[in-house]
Amino acid sequence: MQQSRLLQMQLPGHRLRCLACARRCVIEQGRRGFCRVRTNEDGALVAANYGRVVTGHIDVIEKKPAYHYRPGSKLLSIGTVGCNWSCDFCVNAEVSQADEVIGKRLSPTDVIQLAKQYGCQGIAYTYNEPLVLIEFARDIGILAHREGLFNVVVSNGYGTPEAVGVLSEFADCIIVGLKANASPSFLKKHLGIRSPNSIFETLLGLKRRAGIHIEINDLILGRNFELAIAIALTAFASMPMVAVSTVVGPLIEIPVMLAIVWMALRRRNHLQVIEVEAKSAQKVGKGGIC
Repeated sequence: MQQSRLLQMQLPGHRLRCLACARRCVIEQGRRGFCRVRTNEDGALVAANYGRVVTGHIDVIEKKPAYHYRPGSKLLSIGTVGCNWSCDFCVNAEVSQADEVIGKRLSPTDVIQLAKQYGCQGIAYTYNEPLVLIEFARDIGILAHREGLFNVVVSNGYGTPEAVGVLSEFADCIIVGLKANASPSFLKKHLGIRSPNSIFETLLGLKRRAGIHIEINDLILGRNFELAIAIALTAFASMPMVAVSTVVGPLIEIPVMLAIVWMALRRRNHLQVIEVEAKSAQKVGKGGIC
């Protein structure tokens, strides 16, 4: 466990507001937020998953997937329990939506040593949503830079300006994983998210931070593909950014990858994957799909 002084707002009655993601949970004393890992202990925000690595793997950066940043690099990919979403098709639900904080106890130094031991050039924070372990990721990431390693964050992008500020302290590459083109109707039905606006606002905030490479991975689930929304997404990635119908920011270029996946919805605590097939990148051009 680790107290977080970075992303909290004190409220009356020993309550606090967590600022790690766009849910901005108000957490009563002794309770935990939506993610199940950020808790209020005596009026202080505590990240219960700090230093508890539940999964780790050595793989190449293209598996994140990132195709335009340090191709061929080898990464130590790690994750903890907890997530700020509750996708009913999540392939990592046993980890991301776990009720109990589990995992091997590793310090930031331990993670760096493992990465160097296996000849990795970078560290990826993935498998569950990095925003809910952002303090742990930040501490690892700062040490990683000192040791000549880079940091890749694989996020759903459902963040806050405060979280963007913390990410900018250590993230070199951020892959934002959209679901079904960030279709509002799909997000509401399958994720319990009312609006994708916070995702695009986070993308805007990240783009304004010099030195962070951004890629978008758009996960198309089954037949949930709306061409009009896909075209709007590619326009967003290749023209002056639009958020909540307001043109802001400079001209930007963000690579977009489409991945088509077929799977069953998770029922209760059991996930039945019919077929995971898609990892097929398509070239995305201005105003449409080529």
